Amino acid sequence: MFKKRDPSGKDAAHIASKPDFVPALYNYGLLLLACQRIPEAERAFREALARSPECLDCLVQLGVTLVQRGRQEDARVLFGQGAAPSSPRGPTNARTAL
Repeated sequence: MFKKRDPSGKDAAHIASKPDFVPALYNYGLLLLACQRIPEAERAFREALARSPECLDCLVQLGVTLVQRGRQEDARVLFGQGAAPSSPRGPTNARTAL
């Protein structure tokens, strides 16, 4: 059905060609996560969040990545940021995403 893709080569080249395109960084992080390349996935999600701090999906996936790295407390703090009333991500959206 679907082939497992290697998150190098073409994928990395596309990211490099448009480094400000947050959806590409986010999708690259998902691809890295699926390939169990957890530290690289964390970097991709952090970069996406740095470029688009309001990206709730990026925040949630970064939290998932931190949990997979055994950093539950860091993930909890991160999820709390997304659920904060003053967050641009909004408390309602963050709660439904979790």
